[in-house]
Amino acid sequence: MAALKTSIVTFNCGKASIEPDELAAHLLSGKDLPDLLVLSLQEIAPLAHAFLTGSFIHPFLRRAWKAVKIAAADRADYEYVFARNVGTTAILLFAVPETRARIHSLEFGGTAAGDHDLSNKGAAAVRLAYDVDHDSTRRLTFVAAHLAPMEPDFERRNKDWEIIASTLVFEPVDGKRSAAVSPEAEPLLTSPKTASTRESGIYEPDTLLFVAGDLNYRISDVKPLPDEHKTFPQPTDSLHSWREGDQLNRERQAGRTLQGLTEPEINFPPTYKYDTGFRWPEDGSEPEIWPWAQHRFPSWCDRILYSDFASGGVVKVNRYTALPLLSSSDHRPVVMDFGIDLAAQEWDTASTVTAPFAINPTWKSRRAAGRRWELAVGTCAYLSLTWEGNGILLASLVGAVGGYAVLSSLINT
Repeated sequence: MAALKTSIVTFNCGKASIEPDELAAHLLSGKDLPDLLVLSLQEIAPLAHAFLTGSFIHPFLRRAWKAVKIAAADRADYEYVFARNVGTTAILLFAVPETRARIHSLEFGGTAAGDHDLSNKGAAAVRLAYDVDHDSTRRLTFVAAHLAPMEPDFERRNKDWEIIASTLVFEPVDGKRSAAVSPEAEPLLTSPKTASTRESGIYEPDTLLFVAGDLNYRISDVKPLPDEHKTFPQPTDSLHSWREGDQLNRERQAGRTLQGLTEPEINFPPTYKYDTGFRWPEDGSEPEIWPWAQHRFPSWCDRILYSDFASGGVVKVNRYTALPLLSSSDHRPVVMDFGIDLAAQEWDTASTVTAPFAINPTWKSRRAAGRRWELAVGTCAYLSLTWEGNGILLASLVGAVGGYAVLSSLINT
């Protein structure tokens, strides 16, 4: 296989369950079906479920898997490869059988970038080895990321990226069976070939790196004035001048974030912030008006970037666009369809970008401390903000009152 057809979709789900049929209608809408499909999902579930993770998050991941199955229908038989979340951010991989058979040595890395090292912001990543033939293997790295919000906070977003680049460390994935996504509970991929045991971050010399997510960079450093929404762009307007204020391009070109990564040219509308509940045209075309929320500048928050080798050309982008607005979110999903030239000479003669930050030696203890906070916050949120949690509290209260009554009766007799 000389080229690996790949598709990456990034989508901020709005802390709501994905509607599989709705997402499926646009998920595999490119000209060719990919061999490898990567989903980068942010705000995949409410905080309580995301922080408690485990069986609490599995139903949300399975809905994404269901969307893939519906979208593929009888055109392709996608198989589950990998799924993992770090708080509200998740990364999922699916592949056609021939591609899946060539994948091995999976490694996972995750980190948090929220306050108190909470994973309401942060990244989840997977690294894999892909056998081109008996003599050559290529390594690919996919990162799903979610950075800080709000127009003025671009420096916080830069810092979030530094945290991700310095504290996300990959560790080998074991072969335990997982039902997180696959209803058949298929085992995660294993192989006699083992993953590296040394600490490695997202920047490695012999791997292509792809970063997709709600990076939250805006087109202005200040919030819009009360009447400024009247000047927001519409389908008949040129977006060229609007793109000139893009913080991500400014900060990246200055070397302050997403160092060494490139992005295809943007020829689609801003992906945020839309009023939810707007009925998008059923054929997926652009509506006559874009239903912008008035208190946020329309911005290209959802992005996909990648590294290429020094001479470039290994990654060949065929499509980079925004999908229609889905009912559960104020973000539009973004998709990049591309081919990876597996036979390119650059794999053996060049390196990708040098890591801009050294690995933080406290990465493991920081993540452990963050998980303790998450379990506490998640438990409180679950008990107070969900019907199931309210039921547990009520049952506990009734049990306590009943127990007190029985104990009092025994004492008084």
